[in-house]
Amino acid sequence: MLGSAAAAAAAAKGRQTNEGRQGPKSKETAAARKTENTYTHTQQQQQQQQQLQRQQQEQQQQQEQQQQQQQQQQQQQEQQQQQEKDWQRQEQQQQQQQQQEE
Repeated sequence: MLGSAAAAAAAAKGRQTNEGRQGPKSKETAAARKTENTYTHTQQQQQQQQQLQRQQQEQQQQQEQQQQQQQQQQQQQEQQQQQEKDWQRQEQQQQQQQQQEE
């Protein structure tokens, strides 16, 4: 009885030492793999964020350009309106002069 218990204990101890030799290595490998995966994942996220930021900047630039174009159009319209008013004034003055001459 004692012999079998001792044998079982020795066998268990042997397994532990084997596991002890193999365990840390596989644990280290798993930890390293996990770290690498996390690093890769983080890099991918950073790249995606950078892409998003670039896209947002491009959109912002486009919007600013559109706003500038709209402002230019508005200015042109205002200038045209002013010119039309000037022409109308000139026509009125000419008509008045003609009337006075007559």
